[in-house]
Amino acid sequence: MGVHHPNRCHARLQTSVTGTSAILAGMANTMARLRLAARAIVIDDAGRTLLFRARIPGPAERFIWITPGGGIQEGEDEPSCVRREVFEETGLADFELGPCVWRRDHTFR
Repeated sequence: MGVHHPNRCHARLQTSVTGTSAILAGMANTMARLRLAARAIVIDDAGRTLLFRARIPGPAERFIWITPGGGIQEGEDEPSCVRREVFEETGLADFELGPCVWRRDHTFR
């Protein structure tokens, strides 16, 4: 199902990555906290995947490529988080949400 958004390419949210959880561990004396997140894989009609280039904080200038997504808010389920994050980051609102394709637990240090 294609999605039309004025002044943007036609795209569809073909599949999603949901349920990603991360434990953020800062300094040795900082208590770790659980942060649930959900991300999406957005593929357009030409088969291209949407990625954002994100700078990693720190003294060295490093970048990574990420998919749209972010933290799950209190009371929000994974599909709702994906829809909100995709809209906030791309402006796409009318798309078909596919199945969860991957889960992971990760500890950031």
